[in-house]
Amino acid sequence: MKDIYSKIKNLFLKTQKLINKLYSTGAIFIVPFLQYLVFHITLKESNNPTCHTNTYYVSAYLLLLIIVFLYLLFQCEKNTDFINKKIGQLKFIISILSVVLTLSFTFGSFYLCLFMFDSNSFINVSGTKFFEQYFNFWYYSLGVFLMNSSSLITPNSITAKLFTLTEMITSFIAIVIILANYKILLDPFNEYLDERDKEKERKGKERETKKQAESKSAYKEQKHKDTLDEERTQD
Repeated sequence: MKDIYSKIKNLFLKTQKLINKLYSTGAIFIVPFLQYLVFHITLKESNNPTCHTNTYYVSAYLLLLIIVFLYLLFQCEKNTDFINKKIGQLKFIISILSVVLTLSFTFGSFYLCLFMFDSNSFINVSGTKFFEQYFNFWYYSLGVFLMNSSSLITPNSITAKLFTLTEMITSFIAIVIILANYKILLDPFNEYLDERDKEKERKGKERETKKQAESKSAYKEQKHKDTLDEERTQD
């Protein structure tokens, strides 16, 4: 049992490292297309096209779930790093934006692959060129993720609706991950503001002390000068 657990753990860590490398190089968006090409090429030689198509849908969905899980895990790690002050505010905000954009591009890639595999999976898809369609699906994906979609694209097949529903759930979970720890995440900002106010107060006291010291010094010099003038007058 321990051997099975260790093998699963090692496989998960290797998959996580692979996803991180693909994420850092931007190649993660290409993975759905590579998977599509493999199934599209082998579909011509398949004796059972229906089974082959269903296999593609299942494998694509499993791949999507793995990517989504690792992205959410990545954001949880960034939350922890920010709370523990291992990363600053700017890097934390950038990590949130990068996850949102990367997930929207990734879902857009899967949507386009589903559409190329079956043109009836989505309706109201404008454009005939690849990049034009990809941009339209990314726009649709970003709208779904932000829960404010204004795209005319509509999922038509069960598979397309399942993928879209998965993105909605992913968006909800991502928001919960961030907002569930809202007060904790806000503490570093508050601490930063408190430290800034304390620094201003300290500098203000230093300036006031310096002015008082200068005033005392000027008073002593003036008093000493007056004393010398009195002595000269008496002489």
